[in-house]
Amino acid sequence: WTGYVKRSLFAFYRDRTKHEAGEPAETRLNAMQVWGVTDRGAVRQQNQDAYATKVLEDGRVIALVCDGMGGARAGNVASTMAVELFMEEFFKADSSGPVEERMGHAASVANLAVFNRSVHEADCAGMGTTLVAALAGDREAVILNEGDSRAYHINREGIVLVTRDHSLVED
Repeated sequence: WTGYVKRSLFAFYRDRTKHEAGEPAETRLNAMQVWGVTDRGAVRQQNQDAYATKVLEDGRVIALVCDGMGGARAGNVASTMAVELFMEEFFKADSSGPVEERMGHAASVANLAVFNRSVHEADCAGMGTTLVAALAGDREAVILNEGDSRAYHINREGIVLVTRDHSLVED
């Protein structure tokens, strides 16, 4: 699975030669390759993108990219806050239940915190961010997106967009 957000990219790659059924989790960890890169691009004066990745004990990977809204004040603050809060909330010790609900809850917590800060701090007025997250395993991935951040499934057959933009243009 690969996700792309404007000038940010995160990718997962499963090397099947290193993964055998029944292997201990610590052996499987090396089978999932994860990387991320972000760039401010040629137009922007600052990079408003933030991301995080983590390989879980069971070999799955969670990755998140947030893109501070272009031109909005403190977009870099919004994207950094959203990444940190999403990951913190997702990994809370008391988290249980379906992964889709955990991801949705983590996104809601991050969204509320970013919104509250934008309302209560003048330097952050109007800040916002998009978000795309993926929890990828051996044969499936759970994808969450807000705004116009996108995720794609890339394989030998080609590239397929798997998310829908949440924007005035798309709606």
